[in-house]
Amino acid sequence: VYSDLQLATFSPTGSGAAVGTVVGNVGKTSYTGFELESQYQINDIFSIDGNLGYTKIKFLEYFQPDSRTPSVIGNIASIVKPAYAPEWTASIAANARFPIGGDAHATFRLGYNYSSDFFLFGNPIGAPFQDQTNGDARGLLDAQLKLDGFTIGGVKNASLLVWAKNLTNESYRVRSVDFGALGFAYTIYGEPRTFGATLEVTF
Repeated sequence: VYSDLQLATFSPTGSGAAVGTVVGNVGKTSYTGFELESQYQINDIFSIDGNLGYTKIKFLEYFQPDSRTPSVIGNIASIVKPAYAPEWTASIAANARFPIGGDAHATFRLGYNYSSDFFLFGNPIGAPFQDQTNGDARGLLDAQLKLDGFTIGGVKNASLLVWAKNLTNESYRVRSVDFGALGFAYTIYGEPRTFGATLEVTF
């Protein structure tokens, strides 16, 4: 349990209906969770690694001034959700590394990363579009092939990385901005299926 947790909260900035963001002590918060990591070397070439994480965050006290009556401090812990805090995260990857001649090696990795859904804005008082702007649960499949230790143009220890992200072209929200007072919000989505290559040389 954390006491006097510091978070950014909405607070009146002066006369009228103007509201801004300030950092202050909001109260008590409990954190419960675990994380597991594992790696298994099948043989000299193949290996598997992965992790599993669980985090449960609950506000026990969350004090905030009333925007209409700043002198009145209320406990709104029952309606506030943790932001950017998925309960479940997990990943698993298969790896293969083998020689391709001389000092050169090829390494292939295929990985899957999962995150459960989560709120991007935890306080519904300042973010009325909380449900519409939340972060979706997502499972992303990535792959990469790396060739290293070879010689190119007389330069030794060069490496080439060819990669692909979000192979299933999944659509998911990564960021939002909630203009609650203005009556609208917008969201930013993660990158679609993307391919690329990186060449590194050491002189």
